[in-house]
Amino acid sequence: MGIFNRSYYGKVLVVGVHPKTLDRQKLPEEAKGKDVWDRRYREINDWEHYLTGNGFKVVKLFLNLSKEEQRTRFLKRIDLPERNWKFSPADARERQRWGDYQKAFSEMLSATSTHWAPWYVIPADRKWFARICAGAVLAHTLMEIDPQYPTVSADKRQELLTVKRELEDEAPKGAPADPFAAREEAKAEPRAQAMAETKEKARQKAETGRVAEDGEHHNEAGGQGQPEQAAPRTTRACGATGSQARPTQASPTSRRPRPGGQQG
Repeated sequence: MGIFNRSYYGKVLVVGVHPKTLDRQKLPEEAKGKDVWDRRYREINDWEHYLTGNGFKVVKLFLNLSKEEQRTRFLKRIDLPERNWKFSPADARERQRWGDYQKAFSEMLSATSTHWAPWYVIPADRKWFARICAGAVLAHTLMEIDPQYPTVSADKRQELLTVKRELEDEAPKGAPADPFAAREEAKAEPRAQAMAETKEKARQKAETGRVAEDGEHHNEAGGQGQPEQAAPRTTRACGATGSQARPTQASPTSRRPRPGGQQG
């Protein structure tokens, strides 16, 4: 997968707006004629047709920004010191050729949007919307491609193992037969030991919890079958005096005498 932020399309955009650039490219005279742009469009289409004919998917996204949004973003890049690196005074000078660039964009899109490599023009004033649109195009393309990891047949795998043994037999004296496998095994030992220690700690913790739980169950079982009885105590009815006062033993089923000596 290749991603082009700057590509051969610059040869028909920036150069199209600044045709004098052709003089610095040292092109042969026959390549500087009036049909230079038509020829370049044709060559771009032929190149992309060749790619798609050989199984490549060409996805072209054009992020269309309004003039006012561009001005806002330029100012932001100037106002925020951490974004100054994104801005160049040349950008502001190129902005003065806005109309020329729009004309070049329109001609380029019309000439190079083909059924084998179409352009997707995405409104880009709102970044969140532009990202959703770009993601949708890429996701749809990937679903069409349906990329899969390559698989190896059993016969091919057996062939690889045969070659592996031959390579291991070529190991110099004192060197491991398979240096890569030896390094991986050395890195795996500490990880395996750490995992074993973690499992042992978890087992000990679980065992401690089971012992404590068993102890609680034992205490509960030892107290079953015996009714709970409060310690004897002597109470005096509020209205009783002298010989009328008698000790009363509280039990789970007894009730305290009500004031005045009345029983419920």
